[in-house]
Amino acid sequence: MKKLSFIMIVLVVLYSCKKSAETVQQANQATGENNAVASCQATLTCTINSAAMVQKDSATGVLLYVNTNYANYPVFKTEKWAWPGHRLESRSLLKFNLPSNFFTGFNFCQAYLVLKEYPDPNSPVYIGVANPYYTTQVTNNAVNIVRVKSNWSQSSVTWNTQPIVSYVNAASAPLIATGSGYLAGSDQPIINVTQMMQDVKALGIDYGLEISTPANTPPNVGRQLGARAVPVPLRARLVFYY
Repeated sequence: MKKLSFIMIVLVVLYSCKKSAETVQQANQATGENNAVASCQATLTCTINSAAMVQKDSATGVLLYVNTNYANYPVFKTEKWAWPGHRLESRSLLKFNLPSNFFTGFNFCQAYLVLKEYPDPNSPVYIGVANPYYTTQVTNNAVNIVRVKSNWSQSSVTWNTQPIVSYVNAASAPLIATGSGYLAGSDQPIINVTQMMQDVKALGIDYGLEISTPANTPPNVGRQLGARAVPVPLRARLVFYY
């Protein structure tokens, strides 16, 4: 009888552990991650707001935009376009309001940058592309996520005054196929930025992140993602598992 009771206790413990792991796995799968971390059963989500974004543009050839500030631009963009006499590149800076105790006691196991497609309503004004997702992009349109390591002001930063960035533990959003058959809204990358945010925590200061196109990427490519001025479900989010 004692032996039977011991077996039942073991089975209960095994079932409990499995159930706990499954619960965590389901939570992680909600943000596209399949590797469950048993010690991280809660989430904290930081959503981008009006005081936390800017876009930077540059056009070589005619140098139209290198001193232009795009504070509170409606979308985050990373693009490279070229046409006769012009070359344009866009990068975006974003900075979330981190938990108040982030540097003093907030411990987390995983961190993910969640981005949602949102085409720029102003694209036709300067690149002649109403929606880059319906423009066939034959080159690599992968996206880099890097840590910003110097201060910047949303109201004044330009291409010529952009902050320094670090590529240590950089992350990336894989390339996607675009063109006439592209299904609108399909670009929803979920990027593991755990180590980058651990670096931020260890350094004790946060200057935000930059979304950019890799340096060796030829034009014409573009990704456009939700920032402050879009519906909340489509805004950029930083999700911590702790």
